[in-house]
Amino acid sequence: MNAKAEIIKEPDNLIKLWVHEAERIYGDRLVSYPNLNKFRELSFEIISKSFSKFNLKRYYGATPEPLIFAQFVGGLDEKNYD
Repeated sequence: MNAKAEIIKEPDNLIKLWVHEAERIYGDRLVSYPNLNKFRELSFEIISKSFSKFNLKRYYGATPEPLIFAQFVGGLDEKNYD
């Protein structure tokens, strides 16, 4: 709800935002590593099938790259969710 169309212009940024939100909404609520690993496995499977032209492998695996969106990326005065 905080993401603005003028900020999230590229399709891959929208997909990254979706991945981030899914991780925050579902992944953060899982309390065991086996459940979290299963969530990430299923999430990667769905993302790979649904968004096959985008390479998001770096956000999954043994040492995933962090995928973070926040409102204060442009500074504390700006509320751009990026």
